[in-house]
Amino acid sequence: MQLQPATGATEGRLLAALDLAGISVLSLARDRAHLAFLSADELADALYRLRRKGWLIPIERGKYLVVPRAGTHGWDEHPFLVVEALLSSNYYVSFWTALAHYGLTEQVPSTVFVALTGQRKKAFVFHQQTYRFVTLPPGRFFGWHEIRLGEQTCRIAEVEKALVDALYQEQYGGGIIEITKCLHHARGVADPARLIAYAVQMGSAALCRRLGYLMAVVSWPEAAELLPYLGRTPKTHLSTVLPHTSASFDERWKLWVNVPKEVLTGWQENG
Repeated sequence: MQLQPATGATEGRLLAALDLAGISVLSLARDRAHLAFLSADELADALYRLRRKGWLIPIERGKYLVVPRAGTHGWDEHPFLVVEALLSSNYYVSFWTALAHYGLTEQVPSTVFVALTGQRKKAFVFHQQTYRFVTLPPGRFFGWHEIRLGEQTCRIAEVEKALVDALYQEQYGGGIIEITKCLHHARGVADPARLIAYAVQMGSAALCRRLGYLMAVVSWPEAAELLPYLGRTPKTHLSTVLPHTSASFDERWKLWVNVPKEVLTGWQENG
């Protein structure tokens, strides 16, 4: 839709109020107090007109991307703020998306991966960006903090939890080779004690086996601290995504290694 710069008085006041409050993604449930000077009818009419003119872009019911006044020649809003407007609570950005945010990979995922708890939400595409929602049980939903983007905040996994989440559900972490690379780059960034504690808190012996093995592969001396947590889990493979054929068994980590070390670390030889 082509943007129509001209706005009426009420529409202009609404946009000015959003600009003053630093709201770039409008959620009526969250932000209604900033528009208290408008009656319900006035608000509904202004929203309708601003949608028609292209100043508000619907995301889902009651939630809109706000085109900034300087945006008449094109702009992009941070996708994390779209997530914040969609969910507000019981979420955090994680997996491969968070790993890229922390600069642990040069790959830029085309999908924003979001951890949820207590709800399920279908993936959707908005402004050519895919959003994928992964539901975690309450006991595995932890390890996030808030970051500020302009005047607003959003939730993102701590770097240690992003690594654990990615390894817990490899298909959302960019794959086992990418996760190995991120773990290597996380030396000096991630706290090894917290990384191990978070892996143990997840309550998955299979996860502890995989993380311990990979920490050893990329020369984290703290890897051995995971040895007491390997449990009695039945047959566990390093990669849950890649074929399980031709796997060799690692006695120390009680793990079937279906990706050779030279493949896991091949990116080091390529720069």
